[in-house]
Amino acid sequence: MAMELLQSDADLWRLIKQENQKAFDVLFGRYWKPMFYWALKLTNQKDIAQTIVQDIFITLWERKAEISIDNVEAYLFKAVKFQSYKYYRDNQQFNLSISEVDHLEEPIEEVAEDDERVEKLNRAVDALPEKCREIFVMRKIHDFSIEQIAAQLGLSPQTVKNQIGKAFKQIRTSIDV
Repeated sequence: MAMELLQSDADLWRLIKQENQKAFDVLFGRYWKPMFYWALKLTNQKDIAQTIVQDIFITLWERKAEISIDNVEAYLFKAVKFQSYKYYRDNQQFNLSISEVDHLEEPIEEVAEDDERVEKLNRAVDALPEKCREIFVMRKIHDFSIEQIAAQLGLSPQTVKNQIGKAFKQIRTSIDV
């Protein structure tokens, strides 16, 4: 088991796709708690957060043959975000603050907390160029530092800062339209 803890997420995902329950257990152990805290931050409801994370892992196991994942961590945290939004949308209780912009270095003017604005923000983030979106998600959703992002992606810190600035500008433009 200790050996499996040293395996990368990509290695674990390959094993999971081959029906390896131990690899799934390792992945679950690695990500359940941070996913739960992310869901709790988004929903402010412990039982809903637990349900969201459990449902994601159940779906992941049940659909492992169909799902193609390049970055397991990014996939899991994006799933938490979308399942949290889906819960509120489906239950028409959308009083959720837009957590992607909670800690912005530059404020995005008057982002309302309603379905339409959240959907507009989601579309704006999804419309970012792939690398720009990846950097933005790492910074704003996963709270990676500029240096961590630069090291993980093999980029200079200045390039990461430039991409984050580009993302802010494009998002601001999209949500102000």
